[in-house]
Amino acid sequence: MIIRALFLRILHPIPINSARDQFFLYLGGVGGVGKTYLIKAFMSSLSIIRKHDDVLLTASTRAAAANVNSATYHSTLGFGNNGNQPVRQATRSRLSHKKIFILDEISIVSLENLVQINDRCNTI
Repeated sequence: MIIRALFLRILHPIPINSARDQFFLYLGGVGGVGKTYLIKAFMSSLSIIRKHDDVLLTASTRAAAANVNSATYHSTLGFGNNGNQPVRQATRSRLSHKKIFILDEISIVSLENLVQINDRCNTI
């Protein structure tokens, strides 16, 4: 069901004109239930249909990022050392076409950081 919802979002994109048009999905569970495995399977499936570039895959730590062959959200979204650097044009150009944002290991991200991530994504 989750994979189907994500695939539909990629194959049949919905124009996002306001925050109410956004599609949010939280995949939670205790350690070892397969959340990261599901993300890897989703990305692998997108590679087969050549749509993997539509997804911005990040993680909250370097270890988690390495596990999904990605980078931390800090470096991907262009946060500086204090988290409030302006968005560089190169970052905006690289990310503006992304349709889905995945953040692995979200459970260790603070509410303050989630607000910063949301603001940054809205800026891009």
